[in-house]
Amino acid sequence: MVFVPRKQVLVDPLASLPPEQRERLLRSEARLVAFLDRRLGRDGGT
Repeated sequence: MVFVPRKQVLVDPLASLPPEQRERLLRSEARLVAFLDRRLGRDGGT
């Protein structure tokens, strides 16, 4: 858990996805984490 100031607006990284893809990602934690890692450009090694 992290602290986020109340006035800070958080961006929804799934907002631009089609509804079907969004639902599929939300049903699988592993798929969601992999998607977010790719989206953030993480290589998984660090």
